[in-house]
Amino acid sequence: MMLRLGTIFASALFVFANSAVVYAEEATPSVATVPNGPVLAPPELRHLPEENVLPSVSSDKPLYTVQVLAVRSAKISAPMAGRLTSLPLRDGDSFHKGDLLVGFDCLLAKSQQAHAKAEVQKYRALVETQNNLRQLQSWSVSDYRTTKADLAAAEADLGVAQATLLNCTVNAPFDGKVSELPVHQDQFVTVGNPLISIVDSSELEISFLIPARLLASHPIGTHFHVTIDETGKKYDAVLSRISGAADPVSRTIRVYGIISSAHDDLFPGMTGDANF
Repeated sequence: MMLRLGTIFASALFVFANSAVVYAEEATPSVATVPNGPVLAPPELRHLPEENVLPSVSSDKPLYTVQVLAVRSAKISAPMAGRLTSLPLRDGDSFHKGDLLVGFDCLLAKSQQAHAKAEVQKYRALVETQNNLRQLQSWSVSDYRTTKADLAAAEADLGVAQATLLNCTVNAPFDGKVSELPVHQDQFVTVGNPLISIVDSSELEISFLIPARLLASHPIGTHFHVTIDETGKKYDAVLSRISGAADPVSRTIRVYGIISSAHDDLFPGMTGDANF
């Protein structure tokens, strides 16, 4: 009886082992091999879409994105708090150096200046009186010193009033055009409020990033070409400046160039590509 059970158990183990081998052979994909030839990829990897294939490295020179900048530009903020009474220019208008850009209501500043002038005149008269008493030997040292100090304080107040009055008008520091005007006439602004942005489009430069390793072969004075997207034209340029520090993360450095000749069709903010 025991011998019969052992035989049955051994037969069952044999059948189970053969089934496992057959399953493993069916699960393993067949790979066709060619003697002395390339090994074929598995079928599931033979039909990848073309977009998953890495592009080939182009032999063309690399392009660097550039931006046109104005050498002279300014974003002028309010030097004082007050109401705007004069905005003679609009966005895009041209102006000359010294022209009025923004005017403030200066009635209070003018009154403060007049009061300060009167105080100076009063204390100058008192000092003169103290000097006359001093000559007559009928004077007080403390009164004399106090009057002199009052005169100095009055003159300082006059200086403050005059400086405030100068801030009532904002004049153009150079020839140029208005590029932004975020305020309106009769608007009340606080100190530091943006008033007007101006640019001088007569002198432009271009700015872009290049790998820092290129500096050894591209020193200042290197000639290159720039294609501006907005005009569709190509311009000759010269490398004029290099930033004082490179970016350690991207390993790039900002460089600047000047377009060799003047072009009226270029404006600050335009972009394009540069290649050496």
